Amino acid sequence: MKKATAIIGTLIGVLIVASLAVFVKFVYPRYIEPGNTYSKAAALYNSGDYQRAAMTFSTIPGYRNSSAMALDSWLRAGNAKMQSGDLDGAYACYQRANADESVFESIDEAYFERGKALYASDPDLAEANFDCINSDTYSVEIDSVRISYAAECIIKGEYEAAAQFFSLCSKDRSDEISELWYAEGRDLLERYELANAYRCYNNARKCTSDAMLSDMLTRISNDWSEAMLKALANEDTELIEEFFSYSSMFSAENVMAERDRLRYEQACAYYDAGDYRSALSLLLTVSEGYERSADMIADIRARIARSAAAGGSELGAYLDMNGSITLLGSGWSISAPNWANIESIAVGKSAFLLGVRSNGTVVAKGASSYDRHKVDDWKNIVAVACGRYHSIGLTGSGKVLSCGWNYYGQRMTEAWHDIIAVACGSQTSYALNNEGRVFAVGDDSMGQLNVGSWRNITAICAGENHIVGLQNDGKCLAAGNNSAKQCNVSAWSDIVAISAGNNHTVGLRSDGTVVAVGDNTFGQCNVSGFTDVAAIAAGGDFTIIVFSNGDYTVIGDNADAGSYTFNAE
Repeated sequence: MKKATAIIGTLIGVLIVASLAVFVKFVYPRYIEPGNTYSKAAALYNSGDYQRAAMTFSTIPGYRNSSAMALDSWLRAGNAKMQSGDLDGAYACYQRANADESVFESIDEAYFERGKALYASDPDLAEANFDCINSDTYSVEIDSVRISYAAECIIKGEYEAAAQFFSLCSKDRSDEISELWYAEGRDLLERYELANAYRCYNNARKCTSDAMLSDMLTRISNDWSEAMLKALANEDTELIEEFFSYSSMFSAENVMAERDRLRYEQACAYYDAGDYRSALSLLLTVSEGYERSADMIADIRARIARSAAAGGSELGAYLDMNGSITLLGSGWSISAPNWANIESIAVGKSAFLLGVRSNGTVVAKGASSYDRHKVDDWKNIVAVACGRYHSIGLTGSGKVLSCGWNYYGQRMTEAWHDIIAVACGSQTSYALNNEGRVFAVGDDSMGQLNVGSWRNITAICAGENHIVGLQNDGKCLAAGNNSAKQCNVSAWSDIVAISAGNNHTVGLRSDGTVVAVGDNTFGQCNVSGFTDVAAIAAGGDFTIIVFSNGDYTVIGDNADAGSYTFNAE
C-alpha cells in the first residue's frame, strides 16, 4: 500500500512539474505574458507616455489590436515631439507610424521656419535645419534666405562670408547674385576703393550666367572707364596707376579665356575619373576648339550612342557612362553580374546579356541555352550581337565568331571578312563589310535574308524576323516580315541610327528627333515628341530613348515593367 501511495505521489509530482513546464513554455508566453504586456502598454498610452507605449505594443504585434495601437502610439508620440520642438524625434516617430505625406510636409515646414529664424544669429545651425528638409518645396525660399543674409555680409564688407553663402544657392539664382556683387562694386568704385571694387566686380562676372556675361562685362568695363577718366581729369597720378593695373582684367577676351581654362581643367578631371556625365556638361560650355575638348566630347557621345540595348518582349538594358548597367523590364531572371570596364552590351531575344570589355574580351549572363554563353575564349572583340539561342562577336580584324544553336545555319559566319558591324535576328546573323555590303545567314522563312542587292550601307539592325539597313545618304532599306508595316522605312530621310524590335522599327534623325513604324499596340512607336535624342533601342514591344546628356526613358509595354540596377565592380 505504501509503495502504491509513493508511486501515485511520484506520478502526481511528475504531472505537476510537467504541467508547470507546459504552462511556462506554452501557456504563459502565449496567453498570460502578452496580456500583461498589453495591459502595461495600455497604461502607458493612457498616461500619455506614447513612445514607450508604442515600443511596448510593438513587442506583441499579433495580440489583439496591438499593431494598430502601436501605430497610433507612434503617431501621438510624433505629435508630442513636434509640439516640444524635437523635429528629429518627431520625424523618426512618424516614420514608425507610417504617417501620411502631409505629416512629413509639416515637419519640413517646421525645419524651414526654424532655419529661417536662426539664419541671422547662427547660419551654420540654420543650414543644419535646412539639410533636414526632405522635399524640394522650399528650395527657392531657402536660397532667398541665404541671399538676403549674404547681401548683408556684402554691405558689412564681409566678402568671404558672402561668397560662402552665395555658393550654397542654386545656379538659377546666379544672375541675381551677380547683380548684388555688381551693385556693391559700383558703390566702391565711386569711392575709388579700387581693390575692393575689383574684388566685387570679379565676383559679379564669376557668378554671371553665360547668357548674361557679355552684358555684365560691358557694364563693368564702362564703369571702370568712366571712373578712370575722372581720375585722369583730376590728374591723380597714383590713382591712375592703380586703375591701369586693373585695366585689362574685365575684357571679354580675358574673361572668356579664364572661364574656358577653368572649365576645361575641371572637365578633364571628371573625364579622367570616369565621370563622363559631369565632364560633358562642362565641355559643352567651353569655347569650340579648346585643346582636347572635341576628342573628349566625341568619345562621350560614342559612349552614349552605344548605351542602350534591347531584345525580347520585356528585355532591355542601359549602360550608363559611369559603367553601371540597368536591366529594364520584368523579363530578366538573372542575378547582378559583377562586370567592370564594359564598353558595349547586347541583349538577346530571351533573357541573355553580352558585354564587351575594354580589353576585347566578352562576358555573358543569362540562360545558357545551346551554349550561347561560351564566349570566354573570344579575344579582340569590338562588338557583339545575340539572337534567341546564339551569339556572334566581331573581332578587330573583321572576322565574326559565333556560338550557340545552329539549326538554321545562323552560325555559318567563318567565311566573312572585312566586317565592320554585326546584328542578330531571332534565328539569323547579319554582317556589314567595309564596302557597304550586307551578308546574312540563318532562317529565311520570311525573306529576312534578302539583302544581297543592298549597297552603300553604313549600319544594320535586326528585329525578330526583319532587318533594316541605313544607307550613306540617310535613307533606309528593309527586308523580312512586314505584317505590322515594320519594314515601311523607304520614306525616311536624314537618318543617322536605326533599331529594330520584334515588330517595329525606330530611326534617329540628325536633328535629334525620332521616327518609328510598325506595331504600336503599346505605344512603342509614339516617338514624335522627343528631341535632343542621342541613341535608340527597340525591344519586343517597347523602345528605349537615350538623350544627349545620357538620361533615358522607356516607352511601350516595358515602360512600367521595373528596372534592376547594379554597378560594375
